[in-house]
Amino acid sequence: MDDPLPDRRALENPWLRRLSDAQIRLDSACNYLKGVARDLLAGRISEADGACAYLQALRAENMALAEYQRVLDIFTSLVVDGKIQEEGDWPRIEGR
Repeated sequence: MDDPLPDRRALENPWLRRLSDAQIRLDSACNYLKGVARDLLAGRISEADGACAYLQALRAENMALAEYQRVLDIFTSLVVDGKIQEEGDWPRIEGR
């Protein structure tokens, strides 16, 4: 009898790596946002420049979070439900 486990792992492993990459990007975006906020509050950047930088960092964090959630949903669907879907079937985040 054929063991389906190697085939399943072959499908799961790339998505697990993508999930890990998305987590790293999200962590990086969160840390950058915290750094911008810290610099703005400490007065190391002007209020106008800081506000712009903060909004850009916030947008980057939101996009990273949305992408992480997208990849997590695909991975969960594969692992929990056993649904194999093409990445193209899942909506991409605008601006990426």
